[in-house]
Amino acid sequence: MTRLLCSLLIGGMLAAAPARAEKVLRVVPQNDVVLLDPVFGTAWASMISGVMIYESLFTWDSAMRPQPQMVANWSTSPDALTWRFTLRDGQRFHDGQAVTTIDVIASLRRWMEFDGGGGKLAAAMTSMQAVDSKTFEIRLQRPFPAMLGVLAAAPARFAAIMRAQDIPTERKPVTTGIGSGPFRYVAADRISGAKVVYARNADYVPRAEPPDGMAGGRVVKVDRVEWHIIPDAATVAAALQTGEMDFAERPSLDLLPLLAKSPQLRMQKISALSDQTMLRPNHLHPPFNDVRARRALNYLVDQGDAMAAGFGNAANWQRCNAFFTCGAPYESEAGVEDFRQDLSKARALLAEAGYKGEKLIFIASRDNANGVISEVIADAMAKAGMNVDLI
Repeated sequence: MTRLLCSLLIGGMLAAAPARAEKVLRVVPQNDVVLLDPVFGTAWASMISGVMIYESLFTWDSAMRPQPQMVANWSTSPDALTWRFTLRDGQRFHDGQAVTTIDVIASLRRWMEFDGGGGKLAAAMTSMQAVDSKTFEIRLQRPFPAMLGVLAAAPARFAAIMRAQDIPTERKPVTTGIGSGPFRYVAADRISGAKVVYARNADYVPRAEPPDGMAGGRVVKVDRVEWHIIPDAATVAAALQTGEMDFAERPSLDLLPLLAKSPQLRMQKISALSDQTMLRPNHLHPPFNDVRARRALNYLVDQGDAMAAGFGNAANWQRCNAFFTCGAPYESEAGVEDFRQDLSKARALLAEAGYKGEKLIFIASRDNANGVISEVIADAMAKAGMNVDLI
């Protein structure tokens, strides 16, 4: 408003320049953002939202190699026990506050409490301290070759740098949504269960390198990104066809043939890596505090039944017993060759573990394909003699 008034006063005899149309990208994500904090939880929507709002010291390029993001330069001592990192210039949080090593150290300490890789780093570390406002050191009791890879790990629980003042002293999520990334979270436009809005951070200074995966210069080409939460798959398809929405993260596989016929739409696989569906028991309580009960889960489900229920045509998925994601660098099926459906073996292992039909609470998502897969798994668990309450 101030700029407009000044231009009218100064150039009263000139025609006012037409206002530039705001560029808005309208997106349908796979589900709503329940947590803004990408460190506290592991929901995919929180991770994507987190990458827009926050940045990390390092991140992955397209070949999953760690590259600097917030860091300008770094060095290691000859014995590999001291690492020194210096932040690049021009980094500010969305409230205008400069990013300092106070924020970095506080963020990393909290991240180490939640993340597995961060926990490994913490176990090898003797100290982490600031040299000045832009440089800090991590000192180790033993070499930690995975340092850069762990600091770059993305997207799940990546080491997001937050304002030190926002980090709770208790084990709670950060709720402010104030980072130093290329987008600002617009809290005033948030509609729970319906809409999440991000505005371009005009003060953001991208790196000079070309973008490569999640690394390089993060150059924002739109003014605003709106996430519209639309649970019904047919409504999403219709909105794409009419141009009401610009992008859908995971359209229904059943509707892909229909969408493929629309000349104005383009379908694109955005990653060469596969997604992975997991079944995670609570190891602290019976029966799954016994390794035999956990092993029983490996013999419950036929992968084909589960994947067909969740993802349809076999062209959309593959059988793979690897613990690490299929197609990823560490994929291996060594030692798990017999992990296939065998309900009698599952029953025997459960009996050995002392399971006697106690009720088991199975918590499952209902807002994506995993909800259907959970029903298939719950049915197999019941057939193996488990008393399951799917919620």
